Amino acid sequence: MFSRLNQITIFKIGLFLILSELFCVSYVFSDTDQNVSGNPVRIDSSPMEQGGLSIEYSGKPVGLLNHDIISASIVDLNGDGLYEIVYLLPSGVYVAPYKQAAKPFFYRFSGFGTPVSFSVSPDTGWVAVNILIHDVGLESCLLRFDGNTLRLVQDNINMWLNFLNDGTLIAQRFDVRNRFGNVFFIVKPDDNGMVFINEKAIIPMDAVMNLFAFVDLNHNDIKETIFLDRSGMLKVYESNKLIWSKKVITINDPASFLNIKIAVVDSPKTNNKSFWLATNESQQQPSDKISLFKLFSNGDSYAIEPVSIKMNGKISGFSVLNGKMILIVTERSEDASVSGITKIYEIEEPHI
Repeated sequence: MFSRLNQITIFKIGLFLILSELFCVSYVFSDTDQNVSGNPVRIDSSPMEQGGLSIEYSGKPVGLLNHDIISASIVDLNGDGLYEIVYLLPSGVYVAPYKQAAKPFFYRFSGFGTPVSFSVSPDTGWVAVNILIHDVGLESCLLRFDGNTLRLVQDNINMWLNFLNDGTLIAQRFDVRNRFGNVFFIVKPDDNGMVFINEKAIIPMDAVMNLFAFVDLNHNDIKETIFLDRSGMLKVYESNKLIWSKKVITINDPASFLNIKIAVVDSPKTNNKSFWLATNESQQQPSDKISLFKLFSNGDSYAIEPVSIKMNGKISGFSVLNGKMILIVTERSEDASVSGITKIYEIEEPHI
C-alpha cells in the first residue's frame, strides 16, 4: 500500500511541475497600458557619431513573459500573414501568436544538453535549435511548425545550425576549443531531415553562423556577405572580396556570440536595407545598456550608426516590424533563486 501511495504522490508532484512550467511561460500582450506597465524607452545617440545628444523615442513595453528566456524572435513563421513569437527555454522551444493570449505550441527537449540558440526560416515554418553538450559537441535539432503542431524532423545533429535572412540553412562544424569550427556547409531542410547541397560553402573562415547575412545594401544587384568575425570586427564581402570592415565590439569569450542578436531591415519609408546588431555592453552579464549598431550604405561606402538604450537586462531578441524596433529584454532578479521577467518593447524609430 505504501509503495502504491508513494507512486501516486510522485506522479502528482511530476504533473504539478509540468503544469507549473507551462503556466510560467504564459504571457500578456497589450497595445495599451492596461496590462503591461512601463516607462517610455530612452535612447541615447552615440557620442562617436552623433555628438552625444540624447533623444526621446516613443516606446513602451507591450508584453511580458514570466520567465528568464534564452532567446526569442517575432516572425511570420508559417506564412499565414500573422506574426508569432518564438522563444527558447531550457525545457524546450515555444511558438505562440504575437499580441494574443494563447497557449503556446511547444517541443520539449530530452537528454543532457543545454539549448543555447535558435533560428527560423520565415514563411516556411522551419526552426533550428542548437543544443550544446559542453566540451563534447552538439545535439542540434530541426523542427517544423505548420500552424497547428510543432514537430521534430531531425535531432542529434553535431553541427551548429542557422537559418540566414534569405532562408538559407548554414551548418557550421563544432570545435571543442573555440566552439565554432572553420568548415561550413549549405544544407536544405526537408521532411526527412537535412540534405547537403554541396560539400562546403564559400564562407570566410572567421565568420560565426548566427551573426551572418546575405543582403544587397548598396543596390547593385549583388548580395553582400555581412558578418561579425571572431574578434568583433564587422565585415562586408562582395564577390568573395573584403570591401569594408570596422571594429564594433570586443569579444573575450566565444560563448558571447550567442548573446548578440542581428536583424536585416527593409525600410518601408526609404526603400533602403540595413543590417543591425544588438548587444549588451557587457557580454558576460546583464547591464543597464543595450547597444545597437546599424550598418548601411552611404553611397560610395558603408557607415555605422550606433545608439545605446538604457535598459537593465539581457537582450534576448531583436526584430524590426513595420517600422518599429522590437526589443525583447530579460530583466534579471538580484535574488539568484528567483526567475527573471522578460519584457517585449515596441519602439518607434523615425529613420527605419
